[in-house]
Amino acid sequence: MPATYVAFVGHRQLARGAIKEVARACKQQLDSDPHRPLLIFDDETGYSIDLDFRGSVDDVIDRLSDHPLLSQGASRAQEARKPGRPKLGVLSKEVSLLPRHWEWLRSQPRSVSATLRALVEKASRENDSEARSKRVMASIHRFMWSLSGDLPNFEEASRAFFAFDYEGFFETIAQWPEDVRIYLEEQVQSRLIDD
Repeated sequence: MPATYVAFVGHRQLARGAIKEVARACKQQLDSDPHRPLLIFDDETGYSIDLDFRGSVDDVIDRLSDHPLLSQGASRAQEARKPGRPKLGVLSKEVSLLPRHWEWLRSQPRSVSATLRALVEKASRENDSEARSKRVMASIHRFMWSLSGDLPNFEEASRAFFAFDYEGFFETIAQWPEDVRIYLEEQVQSRLIDD
């Protein structure tokens, strides 16, 4: 699924979707009113990202492919590194273990790499659901902290959110600015409740 982004001007949602459309809307907004605070967030991580808005809309769009935090720029950076077996999707990394760990790995019937891969696969299957839930909660809260940290009842909303009291959370944020409230409700509903 392609990455999506959301831009807010103050507490009003300006644009949401692919980075090119969001960047285009942001550039137009900044050209018409450069003094309004504008934030862009990655929907998946909740992190805000900075873009270079110098020049024309086309200049801004052209620079997106080199942005280190966007998927296009990240994949280009990975392609530039060639250690391991890139054609197989294997990138060489370094693992630091204690001597007793290396000894145990060498005593296994499979190769060291095969044993490590099997252990990682098993652990990722066992912990994937819980880890994913934690990542989603952290991303939603990251957005909430950035855009709503100064709103009334923020602490109460955070407590309800981390207590998995989503009804209480929705009640607490009911008086928040409409676009912020709707975005948070959609994120919680689609990524935590319905998932």
